[in-house]
Amino acid sequence: MIGVDLETTGLNPRADRARLISLSTAERGWLIDCFEVDPHPLLEVLSSKKLIMHNGKFDLGFMFAMGFGFDEDGGILDTMLLSQLLEER
Repeated sequence: MIGVDLETTGLNPRADRARLISLSTAERGWLIDCFEVDPHPLLEVLSSKKLIMHNGKFDLGFMFAMGFGFDEDGGILDTMLLSQLLEER
């Protein structure tokens, strides 16, 4: 599992850009500057991973705009949706 968070230049994935991609595992963390490094090879690797996100709908909008897609092994766990489910109980 890999924790993923994006920082963007705005709120619209069609008009704005991903600025930073933060990745975290149990062992290590990384910060990728999308203005300095091409994120596309990273997106290919992430497509087969289980990703943990908070408000994944927002980050995925930007990732999809960059060409990200899931393969059969990939998936998302969205902590924001989980927190909303727990609040309703």
